[in-house]
Amino acid sequence: MESKSAGFTQRLKLASIHEQAVASKLMKLGFTISLFGQEVIISEVLHRAIRFNYDDKTVVFIRALPDWVASKPTYPAFLVEAKTVRDSTTPYFSYEYTFYLQHLIWAHQGVKTLSIFTDFKADWVENLRPTQIRWDTSQVKGGSGTPFILIPKISVPSLDDVIDKFLRRKL
Repeated sequence: MESKSAGFTQRLKLASIHEQAVASKLMKLGFTISLFGQEVIISEVLHRAIRFNYDDKTVVFIRALPDWVASKPTYPAFLVEAKTVRDSTTPYFSYEYTFYLQHLIWAHQGVKTLSIFTDFKADWVENLRPTQIRWDTSQVKGGSGTPFILIPKISVPSLDDVIDKFLRRKL
């Protein structure tokens, strides 16, 4: 049986690989990116201390901060959230529920967050169409232990299509 820390370590390794690929892809598309999220603004010790404080709105705000800010001259800046899928056989992408809600709140306020999943499938958080919410995560092996939503992979367009539309419309 895999320990919680081993599962967390594996998720961090996969996330790091995906984040590097996302950063490289965005730079190839002409965007300047800057690290942003909780990994940049709080220490690992503080992260561990606040990790499960789901009722604390300040903690949710900090933990929900996306990974990067992306910009390109004459276009609006936007936030980038890299989402990793550990199991490529599942027909769904997952998104931590509290983070999804926080990103929707920001979208409603005009703060754009682009979620980029593995295989360079992506969409603006307000365009994602979750079909399920998983409240009981006790049966999920290797996960974070927090409620999450499931988004059908088939419903998420390619990053290239989303960026092409963004560059044509300037949102």
